[in-house]
Amino acid sequence: SIVGGRGGGWRGEMNGPAEPEPAARRRYRALKRRLKLLLYEQECFQDELRRAQRKLLRVARDKSFLLDRLLQYENVEDDSTDSEATASSDNSDEPDGAKGGGGDAPPPPKRKRSP
Repeated sequence: SIVGGRGGGWRGEMNGPAEPEPAARRRYRALKRRLKLLLYEQECFQDELRRAQRKLLRVARDKSFLLDRLLQYENVEDDSTDSEATASSDNSDEPDGAKGGGGDAPPPPKRKRSP
């Protein structure tokens, strides 16, 4: 009698060859172990990818913040350099040591630079 059922069952079949079943079972178990290993490896890679993406996002935000900050400082430096250049050119037109009543003149408007 056949315990494993009809067709190439795993156990109890008297008429079939005994060798291919254990070999197939070993191969199945080896492939199953390999699948588990690959799934674990994939999980590890996904975790690493998520960490790298978070780090990249943080770095991109820092970069944006620093560039904005740098642009603010460049605008301040440009404005102070422009006002100094204007003051020196105003003084060069006047006679030596003579200053007119132009001390109350408003500062030049700030210019925004395009990135």
